[in-house]
Formats: sequence, structure tokens, C-alpha cells
Amino acid sequence: IISFDLGAQAKAEQFLANSELLFEATSFGGLHTMAERRARWGADKVSEGLIRLSVGCERCEDIQQSLDDALSCI
Repeated sequence: IISFDLGAQAKAEQFLANSELLFEATSFGGLHTMAERRARWGADKVSEGLIRLSVGCERCEDIQQSLDDALSCI
């Protein structure tokens, strides 16, 4: 699991919406790459743009391409 901050809620939501490979998840435990905008739950004091990402079993090249594509849209 890795995390990164996109700085704003809108950017984080746009990143999640634009990724073709990522599944938006409430918990991590599957085989697929999953991500969440942690602040949406309101319990933790984290940045509105914080993304937590659990890398799955897809091809590394496919994951990288999906992340690149989603980031290029924000």
C-alpha cells in the first residue's frame, strides 16, 4: 500500500474517476489494484486529496499506464 496527496478533493476524485484499471474500494484485500480517497470517511485528519493505493496482481506496465493516464487528466 502506498499513499500520495493530490492536494484537493476534486483532484483526488477526478484521479479515481479517470483511472481505467483502479477499483475504488473501502477496504483492501482483493487481487486487483484498488484505491480510496481516505478523507471521505471523515474519521481521520488527513488531506482531502490523500489517495491510498493498494497495488494488485495486474501487469506492472498496465498499472503504470493506468496511473499515468489518470494523473495526466487532473
